[in-house]
Amino acid sequence: QLAGSAATGGEGVAMALGVTTGAIAVIVLVAFNALTKRSAKWLDT
Repeated sequence: QLAGSAATGGEGVAMALGVTTGAIAVIVLVAFNALTKRSAKWLDT
């Protein structure tokens, strides 16, 4: 119960920020891969 109450405090906020940051990083990587593949098709490399 103590760990649960602690997680709902600052640790919960930090965990949520970490998850959202990770999700944004994944989205950026996927978008970057799609753009590089698309530009490669345009350049006919």
